[in-house]
Amino acid sequence: MSLMTMKKRSTFPIASYLALFILVILIYLNALQNDFVWDDNILIADNPLVKDGWRAVPTFFAQSHFDVENQGMSGSYHYRPIISVSWLLDYFMWGLRPGGFHLTNILLHSVNVILFFYFFRLLLQDERGALWASLLFASSPVHTNVVSYIMGRTDLFATLFFLGSLLLYDSFSRRIDRWRLGCLAGSTFFFALALLSKEIAVTLPAIVILYDLCITGRLKTGKALWKAGSAYAPFILILAGYFLLRRLIIEHEIGFAVSSLSDALVRAATILASIGLYWKLLLFPVGLSYERSIEVIRSVSSPAFLGGLALVCACIVLLVRWWNRDRTLVFCLGWFFVTFLPASNILPVFPSLAATHLYMAEHFLYLPSMGLFALAGVFISTLSTRMYDQFGGRWKPYALGAPVFVVILLLSVLTVRRTGDWRDEETFFKQSLAVNPASVRMLNNLGIVYIQQNRYEEALKLFEAALDIQPDSVISYNNIAAVYQDFGLWNEAVGLYRTAISLDATNLTARFELGKLLAEAGRLEEAKEHFSFLTERYPAFSPAHHELGRILMAEGHYPGALAEFEEALKNSPSPGVVLNSIGILYARQDKLEQAAAYFRRALKANPQSYNALVNLGNVCLVRGLEDEAVRHYERALSIRSDLPGLRERVVQLRAK
Repeated sequence: MSLMTMKKRSTFPIASYLALFILVILIYLNALQNDFVWDDNILIADNPLVKDGWRAVPTFFAQSHFDVENQGMSGSYHYRPIISVSWLLDYFMWGLRPGGFHLTNILLHSVNVILFFYFFRLLLQDERGALWASLLFASSPVHTNVVSYIMGRTDLFATLFFLGSLLLYDSFSRRIDRWRLGCLAGSTFFFALALLSKEIAVTLPAIVILYDLCITGRLKTGKALWKAGSAYAPFILILAGYFLLRRLIIEHEIGFAVSSLSDALVRAATILASIGLYWKLLLFPVGLSYERSIEVIRSVSSPAFLGGLALVCACIVLLVRWWNRDRTLVFCLGWFFVTFLPASNILPVFPSLAATHLYMAEHFLYLPSMGLFALAGVFISTLSTRMYDQFGGRWKPYALGAPVFVVILLLSVLTVRRTGDWRDEETFFKQSLAVNPASVRMLNNLGIVYIQQNRYEEALKLFEAALDIQPDSVISYNNIAAVYQDFGLWNEAVGLYRTAISLDATNLTARFELGKLLAEAGRLEEAKEHFSFLTERYPAFSPAHHELGRILMAEGHYPGALAEFEEALKNSPSPGVVLNSIGILYARQDKLEQAAAYFRRALKANPQSYNALVNLGNVCLVRGLEDEAVRHYERALSIRSDLPGLRERVVQLRAK
């Protein structure tokens, strides 16, 4: 079978595209009312770079995906600058209204569904089979983690560019005119964009080769192989450049995390078991959760391992049988295994868990599942034709229509319900724990939500439960310490932060909060050690520079304090606070004009800063500008009426 020609013209392409688009909009419409959830807040709502506009673009291309040091995050194994740039576009259009960001995800999914239909319609040369496949893909609730979660757009963009690259490569394969090389150039360009969206795109060259093996037949002879190799060269160069760029930007790459042959066998057995579980989720998409894990398989009698092994063996048998019958089917099944490879945990997603568990996530299935849904479309179409042959002509188009539509309707209802799980953080974390109660991350996340709601006892129970499951959970110790800190239990909080540091000496949160507690207690030298460590280890973490500057100012080391404050200003999410501290620094040196200038800059950055207003009023008072001082004091009182002694001072000044 070849993509070079279609056996017959489609009779309803526009209707099909429109139906797919409407279906996606309808089943994800309730996502528009959902809030920012989890990493959405860290990387979008609370990320100052998103608000910097196009000036932030070079920064996004020069750092890893989670490199947000000013919020206590220092990078990751991910390099996805295209996604970060997409936030800028959304912020430009919608501000921080989450509905706009969700709308972008829905539209991206609808475009991917349409591209999926277009590509596999050409591939299968079967309009109805491709339409059934696309309807199933569009309505599958397994994909809600990608569409309903704003941060899930990594898969959406990667898939968009992946399919765009493949379609342009198909055009390159068919053309013999002057546009042929342009199509190849466009294909490699989209490949680069896919790589910069998510790491799964590294599989595209393998899919291109599989496409040539199964569809175009360009690799039948050695001579053809050599000629085809010239078309692969741009993809290889792009891939090499991508890995070089990652090497320069990503501090530490993920390794295999195996130390022996037995470890490798255990990993392989667990991956086989996970394949069976993923297929089960696609067939029976109930009990869905953002994250789940599978315990490593150490026994060949494990039901999960035996099920996965049987499934893979059956797939191998099918590939062998189909090779000489219909290589289009080989391509579809091969699509799943090739694109699934990066998420299979050959390189563990969470290396720290690899000894006991492998991480699984439904969003890993977004691109790989296309091959399986395409096979499902072929099966439905073929069975429908056979039923027509047996029962008569008028049943040809509709032989399986009713039951399949019922399945699609059921999947759509499940998708709508699952999308509601992303309404807000409390709903999302509760639902995740209902499915996976042993998730340490979700226990901690829900606990943090409870702290924000002043439900401290419930939060403590969740943090302690997380520690019972994972006794070395640094974040759990930090969260419990934060609760004690809020309740004034200084010694208990300090002890927990020290425990967290003993488990992870580089932990930013524990170091920073412990430093603040020590500084408040007057133990400045100890506090200074922690802040100095943080400024060296995380130089872009502005709060550490600010706190270190405050200590140096308290000790009378004004030049050093000023240097730390200026460093803090470079990346500060709250520049008004730092500018206020610089004003205090100049005021202590009796440089009142400079002090007043910085207090005014602090107010420009944050007009509601009552501290800056009080400090500016104090400077004006010292300079004999009593009326101006009173105006600043009264404005500060309008923001916060309980400032100690300030109202009495205003009364005294008014009485003069």
